[in-house]
Amino acid sequence: MKNYDKIQTFKCDKEMKDFLLDLKKNKVNVSKFIRDSIEKNKPIKKTDNRKKVTMAELKQKLNQIF
Repeated sequence: MKNYDKIQTFKCDKEMKDFLLDLKKNKVNVSKFIRDSIEKNKPIKKTDNRKKVTMAELKQKLNQIF
């Protein structure tokens, strides 16, 4: 189980507030619901899969050109 030590705050409009209060009345863990929603809708972080060039390879390429 993850322990969350940071407190996150946000503002919501009346419609969202009513929805969250309704969830709370129905015994839904609102904090977990919000965390899961954010995690699900978080943009995917793209990684750079290109090969890292070493100094030896760069020197070899330069020697080929000249």
